[in-house]
Amino acid sequence: MNVSEVVKSIVERIAAENAAASRSNEVLHCPTEARLLAYCENHLSAHENEEMYQHLASCNRCIEFLAMFLQLSEVADNEAEAQARWQLEAADPELRNLTDMVLALLDQDEINFGNSSA
Repeated sequence: MNVSEVVKSIVERIAAENAAASRSNEVLHCPTEARLLAYCENHLSAHENEEMYQHLASCNRCIEFLAMFLQLSEVADNEAEAQARWQLEAADPELRNLTDMVLALLDQDEINFGNSSA
């Protein structure tokens, strides 16, 4: 399944769940999708975050929506990373080799730092 099929599947599922939820009284107490996304992206105030946390503690519908959003974000991030890597490799193989060496040194530094702080 490619990225566009995954996105379409998730959007269709969200639409179906919203249609089902709109027929119940429960949806009257749920935040909008935009507000849920703002929560997920840390764009709410501390007070709004607390309210959202309290709501999520008892609302499976909103928890499922956030899980689908996070899954979609991960797919998009992986696609963007793969595209950037391909462009780097295509543009300049020598630059790609240098980048790999720097990343390897950073990984080694993290390992050494992790071992020394233990």
